[in-house]
Amino acid sequence: MMRDEHRDRVNRSCARRCHWLGRTFMACWLCIVGALPALASPVDATVSRSYLKGWTGAVHYCSAGLCSKLGRRDMPQADRASFRPLSERYAVDRQRVYYEGREIYGADPVTLQVLGPDHAADRQALYIKALRIREADTATARYLPRHYVLDRHKVWYGEFESGGSDYFLSELKGADPARFHLPDPDKDTLGTDGQQLFLGKEVLPLKLGKDFRLLESKNLLAFVSDARLHVLAYGLQWPDASAVREAGTAQRSTWLSLPGSPSVQGNGPWRLLNGRWLVAQQDRRWRLLGDRVQRLTTFEESIWYAVADGMLWYAPPRHETPPFELGPAAADLRLLSPYYLINNGQVIHQGKPVAGADPASFRIPPKGEFKLSIDAMDRQWLYDRGERLGTNDEAGRLRQRMPR
Repeated sequence: MMRDEHRDRVNRSCARRCHWLGRTFMACWLCIVGALPALASPVDATVSRSYLKGWTGAVHYCSAGLCSKLGRRDMPQADRASFRPLSERYAVDRQRVYYEGREIYGADPVTLQVLGPDHAADRQALYIKALRIREADTATARYLPRHYVLDRHKVWYGEFESGGSDYFLSELKGADPARFHLPDPDKDTLGTDGQQLFLGKEVLPLKLGKDFRLLESKNLLAFVSDARLHVLAYGLQWPDASAVREAGTAQRSTWLSLPGSPSVQGNGPWRLLNGRWLVAQQDRRWRLLGDRVQRLTTFEESIWYAVADGMLWYAPPRHETPPFELGPAAADLRLLSPYYLINNGQVIHQGKPVAGADPASFRIPPKGEFKLSIDAMDRQWLYDRGERLGTNDEAGRLRQRMPR
């Protein structure tokens, strides 16, 4: 009996040890397997950091080589001897074409040309990511970042559905691919062939004059054609219809053709058009503020204030409250921050006078000196968004000072 009990204890002890050793071995193996991507190296680092060759010679795809963070895509079908990346995302071997490690079925690896980060073409078709779109002339196909693709016959505009994987490609009817270009390289949804102007896939119903010149395409679209200033901006309403000519009524934005010497002055949300019309932007919508304005001065440090013909203006953030005049710009006009300024012996915050503030000592404290609730101070008071928050004495400053 004693021997049996001893044998059972020994067996249980051995079983526990074997179980512990097995778990330890499995953990070590998982660590080794998990570390294998780190042992992989780029197939061709000068072309792509994403296509990697493992220590066994197998090919993998890891976006930017970040396998441990983003995961990897194994490519067992890839021919190791002939595999080569063509760009960060496209690759080929002697039989197949790949996009981000996935095979593009039917694509020709011999004639494939990469046009852009997600665009390629072979002798048969145009490809957007791994999607086969339609026929295109590979020899003349080119890509204009980030939406336009063209060959010697046609121009297309394409974009992915917001938040989805569906891709929409639209032919721009009548566009001349030989002359098509982006008038502003930073505006990738604006294209022209010198005769028409395209906003995405839409064309403005206007034949461009030979003097076509783009003046601005950031906040509003403004260009010269046939010696007139054309403005496309959302929300504009013009009270005097005789002063302007409205066109493109099918456009969601207001499109106006303005007489006079074409010019756009100002920056941020303030513009003076043709040295005459003052407009301001609120909530991405524009509003006409005045006619026969001759001079506009804006502040680089603040989008809320401007001076037009000697009058100080303030534009509230919300469109429900129109911009308004604060009075003549005085000799002591001084901007203190994007929200505070001094004018005519008065401190103003977001278009409203700061009651009792001392303009002589009013200043903006250095960052980190006080809590975020303190944004200004004078010799007597501490302020938060134009309101008194406490006294500017030793006790008041101590209460509001940032902890060290």
